[in-house]
Amino acid sequence: MVPVPEVRDLSELNGYLLSWCEKDREKWPEESKGLFPLPAFPFPCYRTSVVSVSSQLLVSVGTNRYSVPFGYQGREVVCRLSVDSVDLVDKDVVLASHRRLEGKYGLGIDLHHYLPVLEKKPRAVTQIVSFNTLPPVFVRVREHLVSTRGREGWKELVAILLLFQEYPVQTVASVLEGMEGKDPLRADIARQLLLLQHASPPPPPARVPQGVASVIVPPNSPEHFDLLLLEGGAA
Repeated sequence: MVPVPEVRDLSELNGYLLSWCEKDREKWPEESKGLFPLPAFPFPCYRTSVVSVSSQLLVSVGTNRYSVPFGYQGREVVCRLSVDSVDLVDKDVVLASHRRLEGKYGLGIDLHHYLPVLEKKPRAVTQIVSFNTLPPVFVRVREHLVSTRGREGWKELVAILLLFQEYPVQTVASVLEGMEGKDPLRADIARQLLLLQHASPPPPPARVPQGVASVIVPPNSPEHFDLLLLEGGAA
């Protein structure tokens, strides 16, 4: 708008703009005939670039790094950088979506990307898993398992993390909070509790026809087998 109006605040500016639009309202029907319709989908507001995936399943976007799924190490993917998100794409397939990090030298990790690695190399959990991104109960479980079971504790911790392949992180965290202070703290027990929580409710009892409901069946008795002896002539 030229010249730029001088106003004290946004409220005054909005009032000024509204009065300006009202003044030319009668021109809108004629002007609208020359306008194109809005697109059926939002305009993609992002900047694209090609980035390389490191052996640690990370790509560098500016000064920050973000993870991609296992299997893409050594390859190139397309980064779609918007004002608040980072999408990593391969052939129009979105491999990973991260919240854009503020500042420098940050690390955006999605633990699901590393679960296949942890299955084969449990000790890798010490290098690639940022427990700061997980609920606090996972830090406490890690300290308990490692201090009480040593090397086997790392394996048990990985088995617990692999439950993310079946259940949301917060759901697993809730079960672990209920298990704290109880031994043994094991992944198979946690999985059984998760299965019970998500089990389908039992079906309602079958409806018994009225005619059958009135039938009384006498209880069985071993004396009934005496008839076999009589028929065999033993009596």
